[in-house]
Amino acid sequence: MHPATLVKAKRGKEYLLDSYQRPYQSLHEDENSSLPLIQSRQPFWRKCVNVAAVSLLLVSVVGIIAWVLVGIYSEKKCCSSSTNGLSESFLPRLYSSRQQFLLVNRSTWEARPAYRAMEANLTAPANHVIVAHTGSAPCVTLSECSKITRVIQGFQMDDLGYADIAYNFLVGGDSQVYEGRGWDTQGALAAHYNNVSLGVAFIGIFEKTAPLMQQLEEFQTFLNVSVEKGKLSADYKLIGHRQVSITDSPGQALHDIIRTWPHWEDCYMKTCL
Repeated sequence: MHPATLVKAKRGKEYLLDSYQRPYQSLHEDENSSLPLIQSRQPFWRKCVNVAAVSLLLVSVVGIIAWVLVGIYSEKKCCSSSTNGLSESFLPRLYSSRQQFLLVNRSTWEARPAYRAMEANLTAPANHVIVAHTGSAPCVTLSECSKITRVIQGFQMDDLGYADIAYNFLVGGDSQVYEGRGWDTQGALAAHYNNVSLGVAFIGIFEKTAPLMQQLEEFQTFLNVSVEKGKLSADYKLIGHRQVSITDSPGQALHDIIRTWPHWEDCYMKTCL
């Protein structure tokens, strides 16, 4: 059997002819013939093979895309804290061995002075910790967190008429705690609780997205140090802002996390006292 040959037609087109086609061409192709040059045709079985190969390739591509998407979804589902079924590995240290946390005082974040003097009338040690979120953009640097804290203070003082920023402390994504009203002055988060609780806000919105791990761990260290300093009762109750006030704070994702911690109290409004 002769190998396939490349035949050049008068019109300049090229055709690849198999050996079984060349005899037929030799009978019909001449300069004066009106018959068109017979083009190469693939056998039916070869067309079937080609179709099958293309189909297999498409199925493979679709399969790879589906595999990648499933992997991304599984990773998000595993690490997300917006559900109640949090894995133990996601939770921060409940009792840190660290004996100190990073505190950014008011002068460092350039706080405004309070509109009016506030009495240091917070019960010591406080027996509640109210966890909130600021509802603002998150932050990961001292500069960002300081700016956001100043904006929050300005809004709460100028628009809401508070004497000062409402929170006792704030926790930034830069692994630092920002001083608000401090340990000794009552905050302004929830009636009936302000004089017996420390109000701590995570900087950011945590409805669907959890705080950074370093925020959670810094908050835990803050709680430990507060107990050691006698500012917080050793058997304190940990509650979400939404449990004692009509609000979405601290966001569903963050609330689902604190619900898994030992000091969390399953209560609502005045039953939390």
